[in-house]
Amino acid sequence: MFNLKMVWIMYLVLKDLMALNKQKLIIQHFFKKAKNFFFFFSTFWNLSLQLLL
Repeated sequence: MFNLKMVWIMYLVLKDLMALNKQKLIIQHFFKKAKNFFFFFSTFWNLSLQLLL
């Protein structure tokens, strides 16, 4: 059930990307956002670990 839901969401997202015809720009924008988020998250995680230890 969960996997089917994930596949459906992925399908909808890909369909939207295809329809917009600006695939490359959108994907680059998404990866930039994801990279910033992961950098922030890892920094936050490291600080939390230091406070706990």
